[in-house]
Amino acid sequence: MSRAAAMLGQVQVALRGGPVPMLAGLTVAGFALTAALPAAFHLSTVCGQISVADIPALLAVGAVLPSFPALALGWLAMTLAMMPLLVAGPLAHVRRCSLPRRRARAMGLFALGYGICWALAGVVLAPAALLLALSLAQGTSAALMLGAALIWSASPVAQLAHNRCHRTLRIGAFGPAADRDCLRQGVTTGMACVATCWPWMLLPALTGAAHLAAMAAVAAFLLAARFAPAGPVRWRVPQALEVLFGPRYLTGLLARRPK
Repeated sequence: MSRAAAMLGQVQVALRGGPVPMLAGLTVAGFALTAALPAAFHLSTVCGQISVADIPALLAVGAVLPSFPALALGWLAMTLAMMPLLVAGPLAHVRRCSLPRRRARAMGLFALGYGICWALAGVVLAPAALLLALSLAQGTSAALMLGAALIWSASPVAQLAHNRCHRTLRIGAFGPAADRDCLRQGVTTGMACVATCWPWMLLPALTGAAHLAAMAAVAAFLLAARFAPAGPVRWRVPQALEVLFGPRYLTGLLARRPK
């Protein structure tokens, strides 16, 4: 099977399962929530505005820095905006393998497991982004993170994580076993997604006032990468670039689109 046919298969699996409109709605809601939150809720608020050396003086005069709960809510809003469409395939698998009366419960348990992974990741990544924003100039920190993200996406470790993003598990039909399987699928997908995407999630926090545009660009980049099928674990061109700028893959997709 060619890579183009495999990518088309990823799209077809997601569309057959039916969750795409719902996930697109969650994405829109995430962007709207992020845009509506006050500046104090965004990591990008401090990017290029203050430095580590300024913190003692700001605290001495009673200046209010972004609080942990505020930054946590901003992180969750950003995750809601950027991640839903990336799980269309695994969520479609959970929905398809569940009885009609259990589908809402099954998808909810998947979402719980997936969300826990990104919430725990935020405990590490949000402070890391804040430290970078305080330590370096805005343009410098964003450029360094973009370079790091591209290198990471080209690495064998990222390829291994990407392969696991496509992994689907057996989903039971009844009782606690089915609930456990749905939750486990969410955790499995979430862990792989965090390992694949973590440097890209830091980038919007380092772009200052342009964070919404950066979020949209990164979300599109990651979605393109997710369409790429599993591949050999080795150094390679980031898969999103292959999908977006590889004419032979685009030609193959058009040639094989469903009639």
